[in-house]
Amino acid sequence: FHSKWMYNKANLLFAKNNFTEALEILQKQSCLTKDKSGYWLGYKILEMMCIIELKNYDWLEYRTESLRKLLDKVKSQNIGRPRIMLKLLKALIKENFDFRAVNEKYKDDLKLLKVAKGEYFWEPGSYEIIRFDKWWMEKLKKPVRGN
Repeated sequence: FHSKWMYNKANLLFAKNNFTEALEILQKQSCLTKDKSGYWLGYKILEMMCIIELKNYDWLEYRTESLRKLLDKVKSQNIGRPRIMLKLLKALIKENFDFRAVNEKYKDDLKLLKVAKGEYFWEPGSYEIIRFDKWWMEKLKKPVRGN
């Protein structure tokens, strides 16, 4: 339970734009790596969102591969949303962190996350406390990487 509370705290810190502290908390919660209720997926996704916010882009490719391997192992729950998130994050790397370019190419996938129906349903009490699609839309409003 302690790890889940700390995960919730990391989400609150993220929401307050304190990305460094949120990432530090996530990296200390190794108990979540053994969690079977989905929090490990949330941990990985929030970690990557922090990495992007902190512009630690070098870490992201490794982290996306780690998420891909995790998704391959998950059998007991719906992973439609995280699969789309992974697809978008990989595209973001390929597009040099240009959210607008990825948004244009993957607008149908983003729409699935936004509508949140069927296998892409968003559960408010789940590990995705901060909706990925809403965060993404906020990122469209401002450039991530200044060229």
